[in-house]
Amino acid sequence: MIVRILAALIGVVILLFVCRVAFAIFFGEQVFPLAPGIDTEFSAGYSDEKYDRIKPSMSEKEVIALLGQPFSIDSLNEDWRKKYNSYYMMSYSKDGACCFGDFAWMIRNISLDSNRRVVRAAKSVAYD
Repeated sequence: MIVRILAALIGVVILLFVCRVAFAIFFGEQVFPLAPGIDTEFSAGYSDEKYDRIKPSMSEKEVIALLGQPFSIDSLNEDWRKKYNSYYMMSYSKDGACCFGDFAWMIRNISLDSNRRVVRAAKSVAYD
């Protein structure tokens, strides 16, 4: 009985791996349908529920009090400042959490103005 269960589990794992490889071959890097955030590492303390509470004009300190420390706070160059109407970018996610494949990952960035106040909290998907 245990041998049959183990064989079935191994079969499922192999099938999932083959499906993943076939998916990547035919469609390139995509969101993994069973776990969309599988290739995303989020900073400690992050949750989508908390992130959705970020509002324009909140201070950087208020954001950190709510979400914890981001992975980085980057000063934007002139081109990025014009593109995003922002001076700083707080990053709460990064690529590379999945150990068995390269999938799309969830970007969670907060743009700050020159006074370090929220301009926007963006959610997007990166296919890189």
